[in-house]
Amino acid sequence: MNTKAELIAGTKMFLAGVQPQDMDATMFPEGSPVRVAIDGGGEANIGGVVIPVPPKTLDHLNCFLGWKMEAKKPIEGTMVDLPKHLARAQMEWQKVRNGFAVNAFSLLSDYSSMLLEEIARDVDSKVMRVSLPGVQAQAVSLVSLKVDEVGVHPRTMTRISNLIRTFANGKYSHDLDLRKDNLNGLKVIVARYPAAGEHSFRRVILRDTTCVEENKIALNPSALNFLHRGDTDGDIIYILIDNIAFVNGREIGADPRIVVREQGK
Repeated sequence: MNTKAELIAGTKMFLAGVQPQDMDATMFPEGSPVRVAIDGGGEANIGGVVIPVPPKTLDHLNCFLGWKMEAKKPIEGTMVDLPKHLARAQMEWQKVRNGFAVNAFSLLSDYSSMLLEEIARDVDSKVMRVSLPGVQAQAVSLVSLKVDEVGVHPRTMTRISNLIRTFANGKYSHDLDLRKDNLNGLKVIVARYPAAGEHSFRRVILRDTTCVEENKIALNPSALNFLHRGDTDGDIIYILIDNIAFVNGREIGADPRIVVREQGK
């Protein structure tokens, strides 16, 4: 599949024109570190430098509906948040593909330390990762919203509804009528990236409004500036649907808490 997939900032990879629920391995460039990881792991050749790439399934990558500005126009697609070691390798692979020489020492030094950090975190942690459906977009402020509300365009609301349908396989833990795409009043989690304090993650009420563009997410100015410690100069806002959550692809029910597994299981 000829999908344009590129690393655009930090650990964020963007796939233009792709919906999160439609993601599969063939949408990533063949031979790229990300593709190798999703295909089950192995080795990636980056300009003659061969690195080991552990497996990483799509279920273990955060995939969000997002937008990228291109020629002053928003392009819709999926944002994939990569682990640091995979993003570092992907960045070098893209540079080599664009005609630049690989910096072997820098790549191997960065990649090895980031990979060891990732492995150590997996071994030491007893917390199983919880995957939540959601969307991300640039933050804007809207005075008509209350402090405990988040606003999106009606078409974005429909996309959120479709995401819930896909991830939940038709089972919903709230009583809203998704057949009408009416999610007004649904309690969601709003997160600002980068996080900047205890209020960067908040539970708020979802509202639709035509006063916000389709590729933006709106918050009350006080909430954005003082609670999230953010502004409108490029901050990213996530809306996460935690009424339905999944662990390793298995539904775990409404309003989940942290899930703990025994070491080695």
